[in-house]
Amino acid sequence: MRERRVPDPHRAHEGDHLRRFERLYPGKIVNITNGVTPRRWLHQANPDLSKLITSQIGECWLTDLSCLANLRSLADDAAFREEFRRVKRANKARLAESIEARTRTKVSPDSLFDVQAKRIHEYKRQLLNVLHVITRYNRIREGRTTGIVRARSLSAARPRRGISWPSWSSSSSTAWPMW
Repeated sequence: MRERRVPDPHRAHEGDHLRRFERLYPGKIVNITNGVTPRRWLHQANPDLSKLITSQIGECWLTDLSCLANLRSLADDAAFREEFRRVKRANKARLAESIEARTRTKVSPDSLFDVQAKRIHEYKRQLLNVLHVITRYNRIREGRTTGIVRARSLSAARPRRGISWPSWSSSSSTAWPMW
């Protein structure tokens, strides 16, 4: 039976260009992503939440993601939940201020922020997110607002390799035009 394989850049040792190295040093090339781990992302992107977590469960979560399970015992702790809400609100207020400063658009920090920042691919998740935004917009235009949560959708992306920038962009440009 043949095994189906999906092209994976991390499996370069299965191609011709590193086959000899693999023969010389078997097992030396391994499939490890260069992506950011969830714990490292949380620690760097949200320092206030990181401090709150560390103050409650210690630093073990910085090297072992499974340590975050220790937060479950705090689910009924009113003081922890209040501090968590305070940190979350402060982050949302900072984002709302940044949006207003950059776009002159006032956004309520009480909104739900739906943020997607990643490379542009033809993935279903990105397409479904755009279709969801369009659907919400159309419902609001038609006056069908019952049950719609006040939300702000933000997207930031760069094209994947092989997709070129539109002709109006330049290498010195740092922002896409506002429509």
